[in-house]
Amino acid sequence: MMVGPSEPVPSPKKAAKRKPKVLEPVNTNPEVTFEILNPFSNYHYFNIHFYCPIPTCFLGISQSQTPLFTNSNATTTTSNIEPLVTINASDAGERASDFAAGHSTPPASPFRQNDPYMIYGDDDEDFAGLTYSPFNIRTESDDEAPVMGRKLKAIHKRLDLLLQASKASSNDDYSQATIKSLLETLTKEHSTNLEKMNKAVDASTSVCNNMTEKANEVISSLGSTLKREKAKLQEVRTGLPTDHVEFNSSISSKISKLQDDSAMERKIMDSLSLKIEKVKVLTVKLRNAEKQVIDLLSEKATMKSCIADVNGMTIRCSRIWFYSKRRGEGVTQSKKEDPKLLVKATVNPEGETEPKGKEKLFIEVPIIDNSEDEEPDENELKKKECDAQIYEHQRIIREAQVKEKS
Repeated sequence: MMVGPSEPVPSPKKAAKRKPKVLEPVNTNPEVTFEILNPFSNYHYFNIHFYCPIPTCFLGISQSQTPLFTNSNATTTTSNIEPLVTINASDAGERASDFAAGHSTPPASPFRQNDPYMIYGDDDEDFAGLTYSPFNIRTESDDEAPVMGRKLKAIHKRLDLLLQASKASSNDDYSQATIKSLLETLTKEHSTNLEKMNKAVDASTSVCNNMTEKANEVISSLGSTLKREKAKLQEVRTGLPTDHVEFNSSISSKISKLQDDSAMERKIMDSLSLKIEKVKVLTVKLRNAEKQVIDLLSEKATMKSCIADVNGMTIRCSRIWFYSKRRGEGVTQSKKEDPKLLVKATVNPEGETEPKGKEKLFIEVPIIDNSEDEEPDENELKKKECDAQIYEHQRIIREAQVKEKS
C-alpha cells in the first residue's frame, strides 16, 4: 500500500554540518529502450519502456545537504545562491512543499498529435525534448482497496531505489532512519491491509455460506412443492378421462332434452297459432254480430215507432167505426149480427204481455153483411179497407216480435 500525502512521516534527526562537496551534473536524459514486435500484419507495433534513474545528489561548496523529508516544526536556513541541481517533487504530496519546483513550463512534446502516419523510432524523432516526472508516488483515497501485485512490485522497486540513493549519499544516519521508518510504515500498512482483506474475505465467505444454505433450503422447498404439484397433476390426469366421459354424457342428455323441449315448443306454437286464427275468426264474427245487433236495435226502434203509429191508427179507426155504427147512417132496422162474419183482431194495450200460445191477431169486430137486404154503402167499403190495413199492421208487428224473441 502506498503512503498517502496526509499520513505523517517520521522526521529524522538534524543532519550534522559537514564539509561541502563539489556537485556533479545530473543526467536528466532518461534511458529509453524499445522492444519491436513482429505481429502477423503489415503494421509494426512498439512497446516503449521508460526507465527514469534517480539522480545522485551531492553537496556543493556553498550549499548544505537538502533532506528528502523535512519536519514541519524544524526551521531550515538556505542561502540565496541558486543550487546547481533541483529536484522536481511536484507529485510528492503536501509534505514536499519545501522542495523547489524544477521546470515550471515543460517543453513541448515532439510528437505530432494529429499525424495518422506517425511511426515511433524514426531517425528524425527528438527524444531529448521529452519530459518526465521521476518521483511520482501516487496516492489512493480508498483505504480498503486491495493491494495488487503490480503495486507491490512498484513499492519494492522504489525501496530498492531509495536504498541505492541512501548508499550513495554521505548522510548515513539520515538515510537509514528514513528508510527504517518508511519500511516500518509500509509493513504496518501492508499488514493492516492484509488483515482488512482477510476480514473482508472471511465476511464474504460467511455471506456466501449463508447464501448457499438459504439457496439450498429454497431449492429443497421448491423441489418438495414441485413433487406435490406433480402428484396433484397426476391425479388430475388420471381423473380427466372419467370426467370427460361424464361431461360428454351430460352434454348429450342436455342436448336431447333441449331437442324435446324445442319440439314441444313447436307443437305449442302451432296450437297457439291455430287458436289465434280461431280467435281472429271469432272476433270477426263478433264484430259482425255486434253490427247485426246494432242494426236490429235500430230496426226495433223503428218498429216500436211503427207499432205506436199503428196503434194510434187502430184506435182512430175503431172510434170512427163506433161513431158510424152508433149513428146508423140511415139504417132504420136493427141488423142481426152474424157470428160467422166476426173477425178476431188482437190489439195489445201498452204495458201488457200476450200469451205464448195461441195469440189473437185480430180484434173481434162485427162485420154486418147487408148485401142481401141492400147494396153496400160507401161507409161500409171504407170500413173494410180500414180493417184490412189494421190486419196488415198487426201481422207486421207480430213478425217483428217473433224476430226479437228468436
